[in-house]
Amino acid sequence: MSPVQHIEHRARGGLELSDIDTRSERGNAGFEAVLTASKPIYEKKMIAAPTLIFAVSLVTRALRSPAPWPWRDPAFFALTMSLALFALGGAMGFLIDGSDTRTPAHYHAVITAVSVSSAGMLLTFGLKELSRSPAPPRATRILLGLYGGGQFVASIAMFVAGGYGALRKTPSGAGSLDAVAAAGMAVHGIASIFTIIGGAAFVVIAIRALMRADAVRSAV
Repeated sequence: MSPVQHIEHRARGGLELSDIDTRSERGNAGFEAVLTASKPIYEKKMIAAPTLIFAVSLVTRALRSPAPWPWRDPAFFALTMSLALFALGGAMGFLIDGSDTRTPAHYHAVITAVSVSSAGMLLTFGLKELSRSPAPPRATRILLGLYGGGQFVASIAMFVAGGYGALRKTPSGAGSLDAVAAAGMAVHGIASIFTIIGGAAFVVIAIRALMRADAVRSAV
């Protein structure tokens, strides 16, 4: 095609094969960019699907139960506290979009949920399986309330602080925090004290229960 014919062809709206290839490459690049951007959201939804199905089933059955919930049972209390923390951490995971304190708020809640359930299982069923007397129910509920409840509040406070610009792993920037972020980190610090007290109480109560059983065995 001569230069004159090429100009006439373009004036009539015609396209060369190279033009089609270029536009096709641009379209593919745009599609890949959209797919890459939506991939993390898609993966989050797929990973959370089994947990959400289980949670909906559990809540539905619990609400339909005519019997009152046994809040005084330390095993039930530990399970409820664990599920609440796990749900909180899971919800936070969907809202993370940067490198701030929302990330540790998420995984601290989820990890503490596992720790609470493990502590409750040891102090109730675990001690029974070891032929030992269970820990005092009231003491178990109190320590789990301190440990799990403290972390529940601490995670929320840290998440709020991250939403207002508190970056993770940057202690040098604490002096320039937004007022809400600074308040969030302060609440996080106070709530963490209760978490530490609850964790220390668990260690003391668990060791005493094990030692007490050993002393009975040695005496027999």
